[in-house]
Amino acid sequence: MRPQERQPVEEKPIACPLCGTRNGSPTFVATGTLLAVNQERFLVTAAHAYDDLHHNPIMVPRKGGWTPIEGDLLVTIDPAPGTLRRRGDHVDLAIFRLSDECAVALGELFQFAPAHSLGCWDRLCLPEGYRFCGYPEKLVQGTDQLEFRPTLLVYETPRASSTLYSALGLTERTHIIAHFNSQKVMFPDGRKRAVGHPEGMSGGPILSVRDSKLAQPHHQTTWLSGIVIEHSRLNCGLIGVRIEAAVGAIAKWRPHLIDALPDIELLNLDCRIDANDPS
Repeated sequence: MRPQERQPVEEKPIACPLCGTRNGSPTFVATGTLLAVNQERFLVTAAHAYDDLHHNPIMVPRKGGWTPIEGDLLVTIDPAPGTLRRRGDHVDLAIFRLSDECAVALGELFQFAPAHSLGCWDRLCLPEGYRFCGYPEKLVQGTDQLEFRPTLLVYETPRASSTLYSALGLTERTHIIAHFNSQKVMFPDGRKRAVGHPEGMSGGPILSVRDSKLAQPHHQTTWLSGIVIEHSRLNCGLIGVRIEAAVGAIAKWRPHLIDALPDIELLNLDCRIDANDPS
């Protein structure tokens, strides 16, 4: 798939709130990103969010309440197990291949980003900035299962300098990093909403932002380019892994989908996987 064949993500929510259960009530966990590849539907999130639940079911919204995720699971292998929040895992992804019933339920509230909207080529034409999306835990409202309503927020920021990448021991080839300014977080409609800490945005989508002056009329200028995996308090940075990591994992896990996925031959991430369904 060549760069000119990519199609932008439509402005509908592809970010989904995730929660677990504690004492019979939902407990907010993280954000998930929804992908569609041919007829299969996937939910991608940060593996440490799955770890935090001690492998108990993760729940997703559906009309009238919440329901456990149904489907097969793939997670990246932590090269240094036992470290806090997978400090040794710089990919840190958990990918659910959703059951048809679960995908239909999610499709009533959210949109699945199609494979041709993935921005796997943006390192060849680096964008002017990125848009980090997710559900900060600080803004979760309600504890009753029918009233548990996380709030989707967006943080738009210029590309980070090479200095920040070096400080975190990462590269722009494999990751997306941005300085985090709590005063510049906003609702999807552009209204500002300060948030002290982006806890809960892990697993959310990162959209690349193109120069609108270069866009064709009526064409959007954002593509899904990565998944949020961490917030570094020390360096005040939001960290995401490039979408190639998820694409590569899905290609290894579901090889019959390779032809429908973007070409990832220019980025060879070591995305080791441990799937409960190796078929």
